[in-house]
Amino acid sequence: MIVEVLRQSHIEQHSSTLMRWPISNLRATGVDTFLPTRQPLNMTRTTSFISELVRDANRLDRLDAYQKRRLLERAVTTIRDMRQTIGIPSGPGRDCVVDIHTVALSIERGWRSDDDVRSALLQAAGMIRDLHIVLGSKTGIRIAKPTG
Repeated sequence: MIVEVLRQSHIEQHSSTLMRWPISNLRATGVDTFLPTRQPLNMTRTTSFISELVRDANRLDRLDAYQKRRLLERAVTTIRDMRQTIGIPSGPGRDCVVDIHTVALSIERGWRSDDDVRSALLQAAGMIRDLHIVLGSKTGIRIAKPTG
């Protein structure tokens, strides 16, 4: 069985070609859902990480506490780096990145349920997606201090 996936050709900007993957190169991710085992050419590391966060949020029963913690810590680091690149300062007040990091540190102690971890993973994926969009649009953020 061959699965056809439409992708944009890098050589010809205005035409698309069909990439064919044998079914043996696909892995099951759920009922009637298959994903390629190799990363498509148009998928960046950021979008791949977002996919990983969402996928692992849906299969927490297969991850141990260490893997959950490391995944959330990677997400926190990614969010902080992306915020710094855009120009969003870390400042006083409540920050949801701190909440995500708190969940990560609480997992191995058994203080967080799978629902808490799932929520943190999906929140991190949403934040990274939003920051990725801002970075892709080449938008910078400048914080102006009020005068007087």
